[in-house]
Amino acid sequence: MTRPHKPKLLLGGACAVSTLAFKASDREELSKLPAALVLLLEIIQTPADDPKLRRAAVKALGCTLAALTPHAPPHHVPEVDRGVQALIAQLLQPPAKQVHTEENAYKDSWWSGDDGKDGYDVPVAPVTQAAAEAIGRIALTTSAWRPVLRSCAMEALTNWIRYGLPDRKLNKYLFWAAAAMSGMPFVANEVKLHMNSVSAVDAALCTIIDILDEDIDGEYTLAGADRGEAEMPDLLGLIVQAMGLHSGAPEIQARGSTCISLLVPYVPFAKLSAVAPVAIVSVLTGHRRFPRRMDVMSGSACALRAFCELCRRHQGAEGTEVIVSRLRQEGASECMEQVFMGFSHYEDASELLEDAAAVHAQLSGVEALLKRLAEEPATSLLRVAGLKAIFEEGRLDMDFFSGRAAATAIEACERMVLEARADEDGRRSPRIHPLTPLGSMRSRPWSRVFVEVGWRPWGSTCGGWWKSSG
Repeated sequence: MTRPHKPKLLLGGACAVSTLAFKASDREELSKLPAALVLLLEIIQTPADDPKLRRAAVKALGCTLAALTPHAPPHHVPEVDRGVQALIAQLLQPPAKQVHTEENAYKDSWWSGDDGKDGYDVPVAPVTQAAAEAIGRIALTTSAWRPVLRSCAMEALTNWIRYGLPDRKLNKYLFWAAAAMSGMPFVANEVKLHMNSVSAVDAALCTIIDILDEDIDGEYTLAGADRGEAEMPDLLGLIVQAMGLHSGAPEIQARGSTCISLLVPYVPFAKLSAVAPVAIVSVLTGHRRFPRRMDVMSGSACALRAFCELCRRHQGAEGTEVIVSRLRQEGASECMEQVFMGFSHYEDASELLEDAAAVHAQLSGVEALLKRLAEEPATSLLRVAGLKAIFEEGRLDMDFFSGRAAATAIEACERMVLEARADEDGRRSPRIHPLTPLGSMRSRPWSRVFVEVGWRPWGSTCGGWWKSSG
């Protein structure tokens, strides 16, 4: 096959192949991809001075192979085998040829939230990044290829990680691709080896989130990777250590706290109760250091809520009171009050406010949170998030509304609904309304109140756990 020697034309063709291959689904579309595969291999194997063309060709090759490998196991289609070999070959080139020369790498600028001098603004290795992403996608989508890739590509990916490059975007792709093949055990080992590297730790934390976060629903989720639950207690300790070592890096504080929140449900309570007090201190230290960073606030509130729910599940168990005492001694509830003050006007802070409200209610009591919500305007985002937190926590544990809490919650919700209806000349606020019919749930008075506020419960009735006892 003879290809035209026009780089711009080839670049456009490679980009078009990427798009078409990514969307290929039926037999007719898939049958056209082997011809494109041959052309892409020719482009990649021919020396070229245009790094953009080479990266586009590698990316198109990856998309093409990701579409074909589910239908072509190893050693069944020679062109597919050659394509996978070509991807792996891109990882075997030493970093010096791709990263440190301007002519072989165009610049992708990524910035941190502070001064932009932490590695995001260095040139990336575009070809290696594209190859790593493609290999990771094949490993995720095609179990038949996973052992082949693990035996042929893992060493190359590991070598790239261990070069200690400052390029964070590249590191994230390398960790992600390696985890697609080897899961959490690989990530835990690399965190231990690269504890002093902000770039490597950041990439590892992102990968842990991709593995554990079940709410991630996209092309980068690693939900099917090995979670390595036996590694989780040690991994939790490593994350706490990394947060302390990189206390000045807000992204490490944010993602470290998020990882802690995701790990807490999987670590046996006997092991978790030993590290929990230290983890709580670490989370709140980052929280206080970066009070204006929404990502740090979100991670810390999520982690603290996870510890609260942990104690609720293990109420009465040895170690629970130690965790509760540490939460109170470290001022977790007061920190959540700071979240209320700083982020209640942000439209995209609803999850942060809900987590913060849940922690506040668990530590200070439902009545204290309701009193705080009553101080907010009728259509306040904090009111919506706070009432939802009370509902979500309540439906998990009946004791949450013990004593006067249930009656207080009903009265407060009825009052807030009336205030919202009266707001803006009687027009209903979309943040508080509309009514949501739930059939039999309306027979329960407190449930009807929450229905009027606009939430649809998917589980059992309300519940919760401890209230402040001083």
